[in-house]
Amino acid sequence: MHYFIHAAPPGGVKRVYEFLYRRAGYKTRKGQRLLAFSGFMKGFDFSAYTLLKQFMIKHPEYAVYVLLSLKDQQFYIGYTSDFKRRMEEHEHGKSKSTTCRRPFICLFVEYYLSKSDALRREKYFKTSGGKRVLRLMLTDSLQDTTLPKLHSLTMSVK
Repeated sequence: MHYFIHAAPPGGVKRVYEFLYRRAGYKTRKGQRLLAFSGFMKGFDFSAYTLLKQFMIKHPEYAVYVLLSLKDQQFYIGYTSDFKRRMEEHEHGKSKSTTCRRPFICLFVEYYLSKSDALRREKYFKTSGGKRVLRLMLTDSLQDTTLPKLHSLTMSVK
């Protein structure tokens, strides 16, 4: 069976070759190389990673988060590159800045590809205008009926 590529959009040639490679019944493995086999590309060689790289989604790794202290009803705004680890630190009191204000509820998280974008957003949320915007954005979450009940429980423990 022969496939002819008449016109492929820029970057589309790799997609065509991936389709042909899979159509032929081969499976790509990490580091495996395949030989392009059309007439005008004969002899060029692409790694499977090069072919699949354009189909991979880059996940943002930098997070800006907003926690609500149930003890004092104030926001804690932070930035991290490992959100899960940072939440565990807050939960177990390993963060000096939040230990005395526990427990917290995570109200809001934004992810960014760029560290500088995340830091800029964190800095904005820490301003009075940023806090005003957060309270406006999170109006329903802040008025949730479970928050006052939890707050009264933490206040009665004192």
